[in-house]
Amino acid sequence: LSSPSTMRSILYLLFFTTLSPAYAAALPSQDATSTLSSAPEPTPTVPYASTAPNTILWGPASSNSIPKPFRGKTGGSVLGPDNIPIDLQNPDLFAPPSTDNGDVPNSKWPFSMSHMRLQTGGWARQQNTEMFPVATCKYKTLSTVVPMAAVDMRLEAGAIRELHWHSTAEWAYVLKGTTQVTSVDQDGRNFIATVRPGDLWYFPPGIPHSLQATNESAEGSEFLLVFPDGAFSDDGTFLLTDWLAHVPAEGQCIPYHRSFLLFSM
Repeated sequence: LSSPSTMRSILYLLFFTTLSPAYAAALPSQDATSTLSSAPEPTPTVPYASTAPNTILWGPASSNSIPKPFRGKTGGSVLGPDNIPIDLQNPDLFAPPSTDNGDVPNSKWPFSMSHMRLQTGGWARQQNTEMFPVATCKYKTLSTVVPMAAVDMRLEAGAIRELHWHSTAEWAYVLKGTTQVTSVDQDGRNFIATVRPGDLWYFPPGIPHSLQATNESAEGSEFLLVFPDGAFSDDGTFLLTDWLAHVPAEGQCIPYHRSFLLFSM
């Protein structure tokens, strides 16, 4: 048998779910539609994504009158100074696609804007994170991101990039001509090879090496050097002549087991 309190709960439930005719008559009649609250029409908090295709609007060969900072109904004309050749080369910077959001870093750096270091027998120009902060790569492991630097170097036929070394690794891609690469390690082991367009070379950190353009081509050679160090500067490379200029002659004789007098003759 159920307890009195349980029975009362059941009776209350039956009463309010079925409603006696007398109680139902006492309730005011209501229209079914009046029980629904009228909510405002939904409005977007941010503009909807555009369905217009983000096509490339022009290219380097387009007419000079074409580049305009417009994308659909957004943008406006340039009233101040402008650089049309740069605009032609960078359509997605000058009139970016609608999918761009926030700060979009510059993802390219032309070597034409790098300072040239002119020397007898060739030149070198570089870029590092000082002018190209976004230059990074995943190095050794996919979870390690390091800043990068690069040097574009040109040697006339027969010209030598003298023996030098640096604290960062170096790999290179040959662009033009042939180059003889030479290296020696701390155990006295040496290596010599000739590389041609499309070839690569790699030197671990601290390995002394030299580069010489051969006379297979009257133009000499040109190659791109890449370093996993964003602060690398070709001007700071430690050269053999630097070592000779700062080490006393007596010390230079020690590795050769020769008297200083033989070097001074």
